[in-house]
Amino acid sequence: MIRMIALDLDGTLLDSSRRIPPENAAAIERAIDRGIEVVLASGRNASSLVGYWQELGRPGAIVSSNGGYVLDRDGKELHHRALDDPLRDSLLTYGEAESLHTALYSRDRILSARRNEWADLYESRLHNATPERVDVNVLGTMPATKVLFVDAPNRILEHRARLGPEFADKTYMTISEPEYLEFLSPEANKAAGLAILASSRGIAREEVAAMGDAENDLEMVQWAGFGAAPANAIGAVKAVSQRVFASNEEAGASQFIDSIVYNL
Repeated sequence: MIRMIALDLDGTLLDSSRRIPPENAAAIERAIDRGIEVVLASGRNASSLVGYWQELGRPGAIVSSNGGYVLDRDGKELHHRALDDPLRDSLLTYGEAESLHTALYSRDRILSARRNEWADLYESRLHNATPERVDVNVLGTMPATKVLFVDAPNRILEHRARLGPEFADKTYMTISEPEYLEFLSPEANKAAGLAILASSRGIAREEVAAMGDAENDLEMVQWAGFGAAPANAIGAVKAVSQRVFASNEEAGASQFIDSIVYNL
């Protein structure tokens, strides 16, 4: 029996306008009313996820920053895993040398020092979150839940190829959107964060369902007792999913949720 449902946001729960379709909101209500705990699991920062819960009018747990920062339904911190400071500093140095828009997530805060056209794109996608503009030296004093580079998709692939030999074994490195390259502690991913949350609620892995579409969802979908993907998911996520539902533009998340609520 499924007791917990974890939902990725961008490309899964949200449509292309980055809003929750009414069908998905109604399905979440049905699940909660049946006693199933619903979790928002995203690369987004904590304040953004809390804002989506407020829009839904319900309290809910969150797995934010790709599992680096986990809060229970009451907003209590259950888990925080930051990058080691020397790794944070190396990434910040690289970002400055490449003139990249670099965002540093520190628990529920987003900080950045450089503004360019990629900063404008990134900030246009934020919801319920306001980045703080600080001097670059301040970034090196903050615990880094996550470091995020924003650049053209082809350049993101180049950065990953260039940084992989040095950082792949030292960080959890993932692409959450074509323009985003993210770095977290090697112990941080959505599966790890969700496992900590489920354990705190006395919920076994087999009782957890999860849906996601992107590279940063792979571990979570594979870990869950029931893993699923929307039709727009990348092939790697579909390959580890037990079912594929309609796309995020067609409210596929509502189909996924209702398949659990109504045992379809």
